[in-house]
Amino acid sequence: MFRGNISDTKQQKAVATVFKSHWVLRRRKHSTHPLRRLLEYGHQYRKQIWLATTYSILNTFLILDEATSAVDNETEVAIQRSLERITVDKTTIA
Repeated sequence: MFRGNISDTKQQKAVATVFKSHWVLRRRKHSTHPLRRLLEYGHQYRKQIWLATTYSILNTFLILDEATSAVDNETEVAIQRSLERITVDKTTIA
């Protein structure tokens, strides 16, 4: 899920895009990489963390299979909103 070769700037952009907020980045400044820091928030954010990681790595294509399976309604809405934000300039099959 996390690759140590992603720059902090790219991670911060991905987190801000997916979560539409900088709350994760403000919590513990400079302690760990932004994507790794998300893992501290628990299971309910795993799919969004995956989206942030994917967004920071991919350039043009994003193919998803059951992106919102096995999540509660609130998390599903958050994931759908995240997908809308990260797929603006990307070809997406979901």
